[in-house]
Amino acid sequence: MVDLRLNTLTVVKRADLVGRDEPMVWTMFVTLSLPAINARQFVVTTNPVSGKLAKAGKGDTVNIPASVGRFHSDVTGVDRVLMVGLVLMAFDNDLRTNAQIRDGYKAGAAALNQAIIAHFPKHGLAQVQAPEQAEIQAKVRQAILDAVLEHGVVLTLLGGKPLGGTSFTRILTQPNVDEPLKFDLHAKKDRAIYSVQGRLTATN
Repeated sequence: MVDLRLNTLTVVKRADLVGRDEPMVWTMFVTLSLPAINARQFVVTTNPVSGKLAKAGKGDTVNIPASVGRFHSDVTGVDRVLMVGLVLMAFDNDLRTNAQIRDGYKAGAAALNQAIIAHFPKHGLAQVQAPEQAEIQAKVRQAILDAVLEHGVVLTLLGGKPLGGTSFTRILTQPNVDEPLKFDLHAKKDRAIYSVQGRLTATN
């Protein structure tokens, strides 16, 4: 059993100068298993529109719905999940349309999956090192930006600011895993900070 979930988001420092933030999170779960290898599909997608969370001011904590924040697998035996991971992105979302959100997310997930496919022939299960991680992040970011721009530059420029992203992976070799997760997302050249809390549990 593998259960990776993100439960809450806290606005440590808000992005909006006036009013409350409109936080949005994107999640892309990453799994390594025999079925994933055979299908060459390592990214488990979620509905990015459901990642639009309740408005929040400084110090407020809002819930992340399970449809966005949770990956769960009860598969055992040879097809079990051998590694689980997460790519997490957060935004202060103002005017982005649902079509922009869906297309940007879809493009980012496809770029991430392709980057993972390129990683394994060279490195196998080895951790992604900082230079490669930066390269993957740049590819995903550019794919998202290209897709969003197709729906209009004005909405892209005025649609709130990105709070950055982070990634997490865990190879599941231990009999039991139970650990809290905390990710702090910082906006570049800005004081805005969102903090996301969750938990990873797994049993073999």
